[in-house]
Amino acid sequence: MTAAMLTSVAAFSQKKYQYVVIPLTYSDFGKTVNPYSIATSLQNVLNLKGIKTVSDTDSEKRDCTGLVAAMDKTSNMFTNKLVVKFLDCRNNVVWSNEGVGRAKEYPQGYAQAIAHALQNFTELPDMPANADGKAEPQPVPDTKKTELYFNDDYIFKLTAESDDVKKLEVISGDVHGVKLTVTAATGIFSVEWTKKNGDIQKGIAELKASQISIKFSSGDTLTLQKK
Repeated sequence: MTAAMLTSVAAFSQKKYQYVVIPLTYSDFGKTVNPYSIATSLQNVLNLKGIKTVSDTDSEKRDCTGLVAAMDKTSNMFTNKLVVKFLDCRNNVVWSNEGVGRAKEYPQGYAQAIAHALQNFTELPDMPANADGKAEPQPVPDTKKTELYFNDDYIFKLTAESDDVKKLEVISGDVHGVKLTVTAATGIFSVEWTKKNGDIQKGIAELKASQISIKFSSGDTLTLQKK
């Protein structure tokens, strides 16, 4: 009876991993950020399953209660194949599975492969426990809260300097010297964009609920979606 009670208590106290960290770069798929939109596809599939995800540039403090996603390309000349893996804070593989995509275009094919690999992944696995029954923490320095906005060409980072002040920066893309002012809580930024030929375009960037919309004095527009 005592053994049965101890087993029951241990099972009851077992904790699951809390979230998945989504990196923005994957060396098997190229040197660009979010190659073929695979980071976005992975995040979308997990979120649809109700699994919490955070970006590897997110300011949220992370420890060993989270897993880090990784992907290896295993494609052949006829199909887009990849392996989705989840690693713990010591880089041990906790879960992995291969998926196949039939679409010929890489973004669609890899999105299909990710969905296929995760089709039976419905919840995060249980965490192992040390002798004290607690996960061993991995210190991560506190940083300011950041959010990412992107399209096919650019990734912008929005940082909350304080409750009233936000800073907008370009962290990826062929930008050639973009200047973005720090703004108050109004969510309006002035933009100065140096083009390849040296010409400077000025405009206004407006922060909305799920996107950033930039309108240039030339009439051109640029829209980025929140990640």
